[in-house]
Amino acid sequence: MMKEVKLPSLKAATLVVLGFITLVVASCSIKIVEPGYERVQVTFGNLHPKPLTEGPHIVNPLSDFYEFYTKQQKYCFKDLEIPAEDKLKSKSEICTIVSFIPGAAPTIYQDHGTQEEFLMKHLPKKTAEVVRKSGKGIKNSEDFFKEDVQATMVSEIKSGLIAYLEP
Repeated sequence: MMKEVKLPSLKAATLVVLGFITLVVASCSIKIVEPGYERVQVTFGNLHPKPLTEGPHIVNPLSDFYEFYTKQQKYCFKDLEIPAEDKLKSKSEICTIVSFIPGAAPTIYQDHGTQEEFLMKHLPKKTAEVVRKSGKGIKNSEDFFKEDVQATMVSEIKSGLIAYLEP
């Protein structure tokens, strides 16, 4: 004798499939932003004006997200040429510490792109420009080794980069 196998009803199968789909969509709708980061949300080309800050967020699962690191980061540039008035060029290594202002990620993304794009477009070029400008008033290239000249140059480089990057 054969036992009769009962198949689940169509309603039960439909509920199970809908439940599974709902679970998948719900799990894709939660984004957790780690401490020290912000995320920018772009949905179908529209930028959301408020960044996603630290913690969990319910979001549109069809959105794209771009992460911005808001803690301090160190960037070093090697072999930057500093011309002196005696027409000799000295090479220097400059390290800058950069941090993004919390809440500024949407504006930066809208105007410049991702964090990496922003940094690669602006930081190396402007750093080299500010370093060259700071060395223009130095008479002799050996003066670059004097502490007072170095302190003046550091101050000029710092203020030049802040004035350019802060806005």
